[in-house]
Amino acid sequence: MNDVETKRSPRIFLSYASADKDSARIIANALKERGVSTWFDESEIMWGADLAKSVETAARSSDYILLLLSPAAVISQWVHAEMSFALSRELQERAIRLIPVLLADCEIPLLLRDRQYLDMRGNNREIGIRRLVDQLSAVPAIRFAEMTPQTFERLVGDLLVELGFTVEAHTSDRDFGSDFTAVFKSKDPFGAEKIETWLVEAKLYSNSRVSIPVLRQTVRMLADSREAAMGLIVTSGNTTSEGRKYLEGSGYASRIRVIEGPELTNLIARYPHLVERYFPGGSRA
Repeated sequence: MNDVETKRSPRIFLSYASADKDSARIIANALKERGVSTWFDESEIMWGADLAKSVETAARSSDYILLLLSPAAVISQWVHAEMSFALSRELQERAIRLIPVLLADCEIPLLLRDRQYLDMRGNNREIGIRRLVDQLSAVPAIRFAEMTPQTFERLVGDLLVELGFTVEAHTSDRDFGSDFTAVFKSKDPFGAEKIETWLVEAKLYSNSRVSIPVLRQTVRMLADSREAAMGLIVTSGNTTSEGRKYLEGSGYASRIRVIEGPELTNLIARYPHLVERYFPGGSRA
């Protein structure tokens, strides 16, 4: 990959409800000012053009769809259609293409509730735009192929700490079957502390993918564990289609989370100091 390809600015497609056009315009202009290629229908669609066809063409040619969430957006048929398109594209390409952005308090669509979103409510807009630009600029520098398995494990452990986990790396003199035990503390709706223990495996792959044997091992570890409630596989690659089918029929689909390469890349990009630490110079790319 040459320098031009490495530093190419991703193309952003803005999906929003008509009631949020003013906010969308502000965000689009702010991104363009920072050098991010942004498709905003108000400035892109020529008079007399086929609106539906123009939008579909733009969405297909974009790298990311920025979904602006608000009370108006969650009931918009256009927004839901664009969200469905982005999610189906993610499944086909095994890539994270949809970035939720919270413009105002609203009920988050069920399909997006397990995702982290950018908060651009009120005074958070400028901070959210800056974080998005930093994230997009860091992505090209994250190259797992240049890492060793040991370095990849350390990166995964540090990322989990940033996400709020307490992490215990397993020593090589004992066979835990997993690389980490990670504990996440939260509160239930009534304010009581809730503690989840996760068994974590870090899989650095160049050509291989998460397969049935890997998933079966995680299922076995959870079945044998007295403490762990959840399993987590973090990989630089993807999951085989057979592996996905196995997990869906295993009875453990709700207890095993697989973070694949594209999602992992976007998670890491949210923490510039991790990019700088594990991919030197990456945050300045």
